[in-house]
Amino acid sequence: MESSTLLMSQLTGEWGTIKWLLVTLIFLWLASATVLVMLVIKAKRWLIHIDAVQKRKLFREQADEFLEQNKLDQLQKISEQRVESYPNDTWCHWYLALAFYHKGRWHDAKRTFQTILQLNPSWRETVNPYVEDLMNKISNSRPGLVK
Repeated sequence: MESSTLLMSQLTGEWGTIKWLLVTLIFLWLASATVLVMLVIKAKRWLIHIDAVQKRKLFREQADEFLEQNKLDQLQKISEQRVESYPNDTWCHWYLALAFYHKGRWHDAKRTFQTILQLNPSWRETVNPYVEDLMNKISNSRPGLVK
């Protein structure tokens, strides 16, 4: 009888230890899962950022090509599409303004250059020569000829 009581008391003591070990393992598993989820979220955000950077780079390469080849309708089209998707991207407004400028759509070009300055005032040195030229063209043209 004494041996069974001793065995029961040992099992009860070990069961308490086992419970604490299980609680510790569950806690460690939950902490690891939380860290893993946070890492996955950060990785996903990073991949989204990389994708956006790649898309911007591809857009700029294509826009430069259209501008160099004087394919102004295509330049305008891809720029307007990008403005729709990324309204705060200065570069898409830049290429749209250049398309309007080279097509002789001076009021549209002026409005778009002004949008660039609102989005990014640091572009002033780049944009101002175009705006000044547009102001001269608009003031020197006949009212019916300005687009």
